Amino acid sequence: MSECTPVATPVDIGSKLFKKDNQSEEDLKLPYRELVGALTYLSTTTRPDIAFAVSRLGQFNNCFREEHWKAAKRVLRYLKGTSKLGLTFGSKLSPLTGLVDADWCNCPDDRRSFTGYVFLLNSSPVSWDAKKQRTVALSSMEAEYMPLSECVKEAMHLKRLLQELAFGTLSDVTVRCDNKSALKLAENTVFHAHPKLKLDYVCTEEQVADFLTKGLPRAKHVECVRASGLSVLG
Repeated sequence: MSECTPVATPVDIGSKLFKKDNQSEEDLKLPYRELVGALTYLSTTTRPDIAFAVSRLGQFNNCFREEHWKAAKRVLRYLKGTSKLGLTFGSKLSPLTGLVDADWCNCPDDRRSFTGYVFLLNSSPVSWDAKKQRTVALSSMEAEYMPLSECVKEAMHLKRLLQELAFGTLSDVTVRCDNKSALKLAENTVFHAHPKLKLDYVCTEEQVADFLTKGLPRAKHVECVRASGLSVLG
């Protein structure tokens, strides 16, 4: 793939991947698991922009076919065109901010939703995740509330870490979500104690975590990549 044609996004938004049984001999010869394993390492260390694509591909490690292999090679084509893209740490001090999103019933096999969140410190991503939810959400509010809960757990961990490292001025965490119903439920003192973190609303157009839950058109994907702190190095 070193001479492949680059593409602008890691996921073809028009494609749907399904679990299929009865793998052929040719399918089993494909080094699919090896490629997904290598991409997983990359997505968890320096490239949050491929986290959703890799998480989705990982669902088919035991039932991959030719179409899954092509989807995995598309990620390589994307990486070919963005090989100089990397994490940058800004010089302007800004407190920790988490952005969380979900795509309701994204999986065509079991109708479970995808969760994604990213934490920015000094405008640089320091923690992120993209994965499928464990249960089926019965509403968009429920689909957004579950990742909001996971995001707050990570926020508390990062907050304590910054305080332990004596960066107390940066440990004031704000978690931003684009679902007002989920925020209202989280802030309801009848069901919960007083929130330990600041929860804030962000409009869908400014939701950076979008690229962690779904495939996006080129313009939106590039915008999320830029806003998440990834930029061309050197």
